[in-house]
Amino acid sequence: MSMTKPLNRLKLDKINLEKVFNFLPYPLLVSELINGVRQNIFVNKAFEEEIGFPLCEIPTIDSWFEKAYADTAYRSLIISEWKQQESMANHSGADAIVMQAKINTKSSVDQWYEVKATIHGEIQFVAFMNIDKEIRKEEEMEKLIENKDRILSILSHDLRSPLGNLSSVIQLALDGNLTDDERNSILLKLNHQIFQMQEFLDTTLHWSRSSFEETKIVYRQVYSSYRINSILSLYNDTIERKHIRVTIELRNQVILTDEGIFTIVIRNLISNAIKFTPVGGEVIIREYQQNDCSIVEIQNSGIGIGNAKISAILSGDYISEKGTQGENGLGLGLKLCLQLLTKLQGKMSIESSAGHSTFRVHLPYKG
Repeated sequence: MSMTKPLNRLKLDKINLEKVFNFLPYPLLVSELINGVRQNIFVNKAFEEEIGFPLCEIPTIDSWFEKAYADTAYRSLIISEWKQQESMANHSGADAIVMQAKINTKSSVDQWYEVKATIHGEIQFVAFMNIDKEIRKEEEMEKLIENKDRILSILSHDLRSPLGNLSSVIQLALDGNLTDDERNSILLKLNHQIFQMQEFLDTTLHWSRSSFEETKIVYRQVYSSYRINSILSLYNDTIERKHIRVTIELRNQVILTDEGIFTIVIRNLISNAIKFTPVGGEVIIREYQQNDCSIVEIQNSGIGIGNAKISAILSGDYISEKGTQGENGLGLGLKLCLQLLTKLQGKMSIESSAGHSTFRVHLPYKG
């Protein structure tokens, strides 16, 4: 009898502890060092619901590391840091370890956690505090700062050139040192540079608003063919200079969408198509209905786009390249299109092969 009461009390304490642990709102993993191997002995309900692995799938700490950190290189880095933290805790007499890690949950969604381990003898309690939103915001802010610095650098360079040329032309004109042919040639070049400069400034302004401010969506009926032709007319000089053939296959459909966003997206894609079309090449613009989507398709001839670059564009990691005649770009136009289309529950798709590339804007059909 004397042995039964302590055993019953031990079982009761364990049951009560499990109840307390299951009441916790954050994931908890409990392990014990048994015969030199750290074995997991308990996970709470929040752990199974949020991270997804039941105890039977992660019986040891090593099996947990394999599940949580699928990438071998990243896992080695985490294990090394974890052991270093354990060693420092042992030497300093501390009973806690704290580190941040990106954990691969059972649903294959990576989530950032602050991992806090408390050591009591052979028992280790590991709590997981989800900090994914905070980390993602920090990463996004870092990207915004990098983009801002890059934009300022490019703009300062690209604004200086046409402004400097304009100053030189004015001075030469004042001095009477230009023939009519020289003046006309320089003015045509300046006109092209100033148009590019306006595009840069417009794109930068819209990107800044999209990134830092809440965009108010105003749905209205937009006659797509009229809007597309109006945008295309802005590039007549460049089209003529590069001898580009433009084929338009428009249905004059009425799309219920935000006219401002529609204009920005189509203008950026037309500009991009013209930029990367070689001299004597072709641009084709189509529109049609497919299932529940209104689709605008912009295709241009050229060398095509590799799969890696397509993935970079669609993930927002694309870095601008010079066009077929050295046209500059900020690298923000396509990123801006992705951001704005998301606000309309739309998307952009890209198809490319040797000889041409096709960008498609998919907008949900609303009328």
